[in-house]
Order: sequence, then C-alpha cells, then structure tokens
Amino acid sequence: MTPIITTPWTRIIEYPDNHLNDFCLFHALDSRWHGIGIMGTGSWESERSLFHCSSSLLFGPYETHEPLLVNLGQGATANKAPQKHAPFVVIREGMYHLFFRRPWGTNLLLTSPTLFDWPTEPVVVLDRSRRNLFCGWCSRKREGLCLR
Repeated sequence: MTPIITTPWTRIIEYPDNHLNDFCLFHALDSRWHGIGIMGTGSWESERSLFHCSSSLLFGPYETHEPLLVNLGQGATANKAPQKHAPFVVIREGMYHLFFRRPWGTNLLLTSPTLFDWPTEPVVVLDRSRRNLFCGWCSRKREGLCLR
C-alpha cells in the first residue's frame, strides 16, 4: 500500500536562522506536544545542540524554548565528535528519557523529570567504537539497547 498525501505540506515548527533536522514529536505529561531535534545552520559541523519547542495543539503554533545540550559535559564521551543526532524521548513512570547519538556510533541517555532541565553528563548506553558492546541500562554485553 502506498501512502497518499491528502493535504498540502505545512511547516509547523520554525526557528528563524536555523536548520532543523531529524526530530521527534511527542505528547508529554504536561498535555502539550513537544518537538526535540537537531538544530544547526545546515552543515554537519553545526549540529551541536537540539531545539525544543511545544504547543497545546499538534499542528501548532509552537513556542520555542532554549536549545538543549548546548553545554553537554564530556566525561564518558571525551574525544567524541560534539554533534548530536537522532534524538527520541521515552516517557516512563513520570520521567523523560532522552536518547541521542554522537558520531561515531555512541548512543547516549539523559533522564529528567522535566523537559527543560537535563543533566550535563549523559550515560553511555551503547558505544559501537568499543569491541565489547555493553548496554548502559542492564549492564549486560549485547548488540543493542535493552529497553526495560
């Protein structure tokens, strides 16, 4: 079956002077729709933070919030490229779990009770640059991430 587009394409999220890419939309615990995704100027090198916006309606208008992960700590991710890719959010037991990827193959996790205050040190949940792959949640050696 081939999808059919029944309405004109509409931009629902705007960040003037920024290129938005690779984002997720989700309905949060505050009963608002939130968008979190890559923000930059259009080059791979500029993708160093994530945008965050929210709206009471899926199709907006969206209110823009301060960018996320601008001052992310290096800790376990020292010597990794600073870009942030492929963000997605899991809501579980009143907590937000923000997963994202850093080149080359390092998947990270930040957990917070709000969508506005994130820790500065992420947990490494998967590091494909290491020979022995390891899940940061269950502490077992495995090829992928274990979602509990």
